Amino acid sequence: MTIEDFKRFWNEIEVYPKNAAEVKAGMLDDNGFANWKRTWDNDNYYFVEVDKLFPDKVPYDAFWAGKIQDEYIKRYGANETGY
Repeated sequence: MTIEDFKRFWNEIEVYPKNAAEVKAGMLDDNGFANWKRTWDNDNYYFVEVDKLFPDKVPYDAFWAGKIQDEYIKRYGANETGY
């Protein structure tokens, strides 16, 4: 990994959703390309199995973004217009 690789990964591969609808489709839906559960599982694996920082996996019910997202969409709309 070089600094140039880091810049490319950050700017070309990292995803920055434009609105709440894109967050839901890309990160919160089970079939989203950046589904949160895959990241959660990978992080759990790293911190429990590799780094040995945590004794056990952090459970899914500790993830609160889905609940916050629902409230956010109710208030501002999925496309965040007209508020």
